Amino acid sequence: MNLRSLVPALVLLFASCLGAPALADQVSDRANRVKAAFILNIAKFVSWPATALQQPDNLTLCTYRFNSLGTALNTITAEQISGRHLLSLNIKHLDQSGNCHILLVPTSELEAFKRQAEPGFAQPLLTIADMTDGQPSGQPQTGVLVALVRKGKGIGFEINLKQATKVGLRMRSELLKLAHIVEADS
Repeated sequence: MNLRSLVPALVLLFASCLGAPALADQVSDRANRVKAAFILNIAKFVSWPATALQQPDNLTLCTYRFNSLGTALNTITAEQISGRHLLSLNIKHLDQSGNCHILLVPTSELEAFKRQAEPGFAQPLLTIADMTDGQPSGQPQTGVLVALVRKGKGIGFEINLKQATKVGLRMRSELLKLAHIVEADS
């Protein structure tokens, strides 16, 4: 095989190698946008106690330790939930969640979150864990009220209704009909 016949094959191979990460990024971004839409739509069917809504114009979505959704989070910030604008904030520790209404916990930070939530964490905070990266589902997780889970090729969600009620959050029946309910006392 001479060099001239090898060049097109090398160019094609090189181009396909460059395209693979770009395609993977597009798939990842699309998945993150779906997760962001789930978070927004779940929050629209949750009611917080009046004591948790001190800022009448805003709801704050906090990301725990880092924003696992990347730029997809921007697609939902400034949206409205019950007439309140959705803002985003990053927190490093659960103690900083006092101004948060929704807390997104990435899969990689779930163990750290559960350790911090262990001592009886009970504030009216809609905690949503992203467990779509293969975490086992069907089991309640300490401190987690909603878990985004893998359902075949799609995404679904599980709700720990008992814990949500315990911390003062009300979830509408329309949301509960779409969820898988998991039970836990803590």
